[in-house]
Amino acid sequence: MPDSGRAEVQSLKKQNFMKLLSAKEVRIFGLPTNLRGRKYLQTAVILTVADRNMVRNMMNQLYPSVAEKHGTTPSRVERAMRHAVGVAWDRGNSAMRAAFRKKPRNFELIARIADDICSRLSEFGDY
Repeated sequence: MPDSGRAEVQSLKKQNFMKLLSAKEVRIFGLPTNLRGRKYLQTAVILTVADRNMVRNMMNQLYPSVAEKHGTTPSRVERAMRHAVGVAWDRGNSAMRAAFRKKPRNFELIARIADDICSRLSEFGDY
């Protein structure tokens, strides 16, 4: 297999692995599967893992990027994420309560999950 083909396969494997990890981490924090905010959070986490500066500029970079991928507006993305985090917090998810003293803001949860994924990827030497 040529090197470019091998690199493409590795890139696809890494992307799929990041999707699986983000879904698992979001599930651990108890975000309900029926809420759009969960899907938006998963996308935000993947984008943040790819570019760590995204979480620092959520309003101008992260929310618009997520909105574009899902065909909606940045304000709807922010609101749906906030709602999903609030529902998980109000239901008393033990992992979320253990990780945060008070209900986390969107960027806090995204940064926490992205850090967890980055540490797992670094274990494999891919990040």
